[in-house]
Amino acid sequence: MSSQNFSGFNPRVYTSILWRRKWIIAVVVTFVFAGVLCSRFSTPPLYESRSIIEIGHVYDSLDRDNKRVIDWLTTREIVTSDAFVSEAIKKLGWDTDSASLKKMIEVENQEQNIITTIIAKSASPEDAQKLSNALAGQFVEKYNEVYKSQIEPVEQDVQNIKETLDGENVLITKTEQTIEDLSEGKSVDKEAQELKLSLLNNATAALYMSRKDLLLEAADLKSILAKSSGFKVIYPATLPTAPNRQSLLVLLVTALFVSFVLGSILAFAVDYWLSFPAAGDKKGK
Repeated sequence: MSSQNFSGFNPRVYTSILWRRKWIIAVVVTFVFAGVLCSRFSTPPLYESRSIIEIGHVYDSLDRDNKRVIDWLTTREIVTSDAFVSEAIKKLGWDTDSASLKKMIEVENQEQNIITTIIAKSASPEDAQKLSNALAGQFVEKYNEVYKSQIEPVEQDVQNIKETLDGENVLITKTEQTIEDLSEGKSVDKEAQELKLSLLNNATAALYMSRKDLLLEAADLKSILAKSSGFKVIYPATLPTAPNRQSLLVLLVTALFVSFVLGSILAFAVDYWLSFPAAGDKKGK
């Protein structure tokens, strides 16, 4: 076949090339199928177990938004870090190294950094479940301390406001009682009595204003506490009942398609390469 046959689209020409070079396609398909089957049956099936964690957040009353204590990328880096994995190995009591264990771990993000899923893979379903739960529990325990460090100042402010309000309520009660006693009492110096009453009334009004501001501030802080949340495991890992393997039928169909495409490309390339020198020889003659 000359190189001119490749110009334009002629289905018969392309079909004849594929038929003539079918041995190339057959070889490619055979090798791909053999590789896929060997890989499938020589690799032990892996079980997956998932733990789902809610990432801690602190409510920002100014922006009206929840601020994550740590972001998604940081979460993934933490869970797959050497130090974190080594700590998990010690707690599990496994005889392995961090590099090997990290290959068994995946971290997925869901719902705009609110939910993180820790996936553990192992040839043993029990080990997959243990590893996922161990990593999730360790993560929640470790980073709830970070959450507490951010929320404790708010809790302390609420307590301080409560104590201040208690003191001001006592002072308001005493001041109002003094005003009542002073109003009912008789004094020779009326001007002095009116001055004292005026000062006490102003002091009471100031206390009421201060209490109003403190109550508003306390309400805002309580809103922060109510809408904030620490790290917690929403769904612990369960024991997987079946390995996570792709269907053999789907795998073989995919392999057939890919190998046929590769074989066809190689067949066309070989046919063109073999026919090109022949065309050159004819031109030379």
